[in-house]
Amino acid sequence: MLQSRPALEGMIDVLAAAYGDAAVRESSRPYRLSDQICSAKWPGSAKSGLRTTHFLCIPMLVNTTLVEIVDSLEMLDEDHCIFARKPWSTNTLATVGPLTDDFRVPAEVAGEEFEYFLEVYVAIEVLEVFGTRQPNLQGRRNLIFYYAENDAYPDWVYS
Repeated sequence: MLQSRPALEGMIDVLAAAYGDAAVRESSRPYRLSDQICSAKWPGSAKSGLRTTHFLCIPMLVNTTLVEIVDSLEMLDEDHCIFARKPWSTNTLATVGPLTDDFRVPAEVAGEEFEYFLEVYVAIEVLEVFGTRQPNLQGRRNLIFYYAENDAYPDWVYS
């Protein structure tokens, strides 16, 4: 089920009003949506300094591009996985969702030719290699793609 853009913008307005945080509106873009529910971490939701997840009735991202998902890592449920079609590139179709109870790619996701890319929490941890350095967007993307392909850090990340 695809949500219309006005319906999505309405949800974003409600969230922005509820959290009183313009970052919700600024960080939200129209995505193709399914009727599956996931949790999302919205910017500004951890005002106490604690990392909190707000469980919201937000449809999960499906059939968007891999680069859009990589650019939105901090908003995704860390318990979910990123699945993408190979070959992996910035324009590859991708989706986010949970693994099965036995840690496999769900049949409906595999049936759409999506393969395991990375768990969201792993992708976020991979970015921690930058330490206090603030990588640009392309640097983040390059690192995540390299790590997903090689299960290792590239030499350039340490320089």
